[in-house]
This record gives sequence, C-alpha cells and structure tokens, in this order.
Amino acid sequence: YENVVKRFIGEISKYEKIYTDRLHVAIIAYLLGKKLNFYANSYFKNESVYLYSMKNRENISFFDTF
Repeated sequence: YENVVKRFIGEISKYEKIYTDRLHVAIIAYLLGKKLNFYANSYFKNESVYLYSMKNRENISFFDTF
C-alpha cells in the first residue's frame, strides 16, 4: 500500500490548485499547502472537516455546490 499512497500524493503534488469534493484528496492538498477549492458532498462530512480544521487557511475555499 505504501507505493500506492506515494503515487497518490505524488499525483496531487503535481498541481498548483486542486478542485475536489473528495475528503481524502482535500486532506492531502491541505497537508501539501495547495490552493484548494473544496466542495460539499451529499452529507455534512466535507463541510464539518472544513469548518473544524481548514476554514482559517487563506489558500482554501469551500463551496456548497460543485
């Protein structure tokens, strides 16, 4: 699994800005300091994580719809 994770992180690191409604992608982008457009999903999880740990970051924007 380690190789898969490294490739996954490597793929995200290629981009300056990430657009996603997938929480695992948003977390990696957040940890890498990427510009992030983070979108709500069909339940409250994405918004909850954003409000709890990402909302004060200048490089992260949250949107209610994709």
